[in-house]
Amino acid sequence: MKQLEVSLDQEKVAYLPGETLQGQVAWSLDKIPTKGIDVRLVWYTKGMGTSDVGVVSETVIAVHREQGKERFSFSMPPGPYSFSGNLITLQWLVEAFAGKVSGYVEFVMSPTGQEVQL
Repeated sequence: MKQLEVSLDQEKVAYLPGETLQGQVAWSLDKIPTKGIDVRLVWYTKGMGTSDVGVVSETVIAVHREQGKERFSFSMPPGPYSFSGNLITLQWLVEAFAGKVSGYVEFVMSPTGQEVQL
């Protein structure tokens, strides 16, 4: 079985700008990935028009066995904030990749801890 699971501490779903996001990647893979597990802090837009993606921060976890777990942390930037409108939405996530296997967890980032409604 190939699996990557990303989780945030205390199952937190909202972060403030400047706050530290902490979590864990757990994996169960058929073989040890030669390039490790890439963990990224990302925002992206979806909706009408062209989608945008911003990789804010990235770290690589060295992997020495087929199964395991490892912690990560990222400092949240000043923006952009999570928002939802009629035509476009901006969302945040932490994603992890090991070859073609991936996992992610979404969350809200704003000064109020709530998604901005447009």
